[in-house]
Amino acid sequence: MPIRIDEIEIKTKDRLAGVRSLLSVLGDAIPEYEARKRAELRKLEQNRAIDIVEHSVRQDILEHEAGFRLPRFAAYAVVTLLHTILEVHLRECASRAMKSNGLRFAPDDLRGSGIEAYATYLTKSEVFNVGRDKAWPAMKDLRDLRNLIVHGAGTPSRRRTVNRLRHNLKEGFEYSRAKGGWWNEIWVSLELCQQFTNEVEEFAGTCLSAVNSVGQRKKRPKSADANR
Repeated sequence: MPIRIDEIEIKTKDRLAGVRSLLSVLGDAIPEYEARKRAELRKLEQNRAIDIVEHSVRQDILEHEAGFRLPRFAAYAVVTLLHTILEVHLRECASRAMKSNGLRFAPDDLRGSGIEAYATYLTKSEVFNVGRDKAWPAMKDLRDLRNLIVHGAGTPSRRRTVNRLRHNLKEGFEYSRAKGGWWNEIWVSLELCQQFTNEVEEFAGTCLSAVNSVGQRKKRPKSADANR
């Protein structure tokens, strides 16, 4: 039996493997960065190259970078990348479904954009009922996180979305509110990013299997179905 190489599967798995490697690098790099900068700061202090005031300011800046800004931006980058991988996978699955089913309308002909449009295409073409898949709610949470990051730099405009994410994501998600409301921002843990990576992989596999199953049924000779 010949081995079938699926281009969509290979590309998606490779991209997700890259995300896992990136998460591993980020998990190691941030503590290493903080340790190196603290060592540099101690050396400056020992050499009396800076006074106590400047030392205190630099230390506060480092704590903000290592403990707040870098972990946030790392997670923001991974969430955005994962959503892109998911969207591309759905688009490629929808395009394959169009070809295998001989459909006259293309995925991009539907109104809307992003993962919702491609999910609607797959559902309406009776290839894969996306909304009924157990992993789809997690994909929508990923979409909402991505939108908060891309369209607001992590600053929510709708409290309802924040409350839903807080309920769904538990300890992997927080919403920091500054006094006066002048700087409100979401936080996403790298552990949650790893969880999303696993969920995207599971959903992508289920989706592609459904698309390929329909394509195989279409190619099967009628005599084969009659003999079943």
